[in-house]
Amino acid sequence: MKVLIADDHAIVRRGIMQAIKDEMPGTVLGEASRENEILDRIAREPWDVLVLDIGLPARSGLEVLKDVKGKKPNLPVLMLTVYGEEQYAQRARDYGASGYLTKDAAPEVICKAIKDVAAGRTVFSEGSAVPPRSGDPSSPESKLSDREEQVLRLLASGLTAKEIAAQLNLSIKTVSTYRTRALSKLGLQRTGELIAYGVRRGLGA
Repeated sequence: MKVLIADDHAIVRRGIMQAIKDEMPGTVLGEASRENEILDRIAREPWDVLVLDIGLPARSGLEVLKDVKGKKPNLPVLMLTVYGEEQYAQRARDYGASGYLTKDAAPEVICKAIKDVAAGRTVFSEGSAVPPRSGDPSSPESKLSDREEQVLRLLASGLTAKEIAAQLNLSIKTVSTYRTRALSKLGLQRTGELIAYGVRRGLGA
């Protein structure tokens, strides 16, 4: 089996790779840290599973997931992230992910999930995912990009712009830009209103 690990933190990639080596001897492993590197590697090499983080630096891993499935629709993708399933699992499923786990999962659980998605099975906890966006394409919320919604969710969870920037590996200015765009698209004026909106919608942790 060939497994590509996509995460922007080298120490995390190495930890996952070591766990796979211990639990799945003989697995051929590769690693990537940026969107262009991920897309290049899946285009050039055959992989059985892509393990993909959500918190990539330039674009959300969910946006990268859409690109991956556009290029390699049959490649199983396991999302492995710090965010709980209640936050992003439904979106990941909608975009074609085969599974979703948090990084605090035991090594044997991660490896079993890799084997499961490689065999064509899905790995999601029933009932844990939030409902998808509104089915009305004209609703304000449906206009948010993945990154804008990610910032909204983290604001609704009580994080400051500085904390969000650190968590997403973005500058505070970039986080403020996503926040401003979300305010505009939702017809809101102040950050407090945006936070209240996210809390009402159940988007916080």
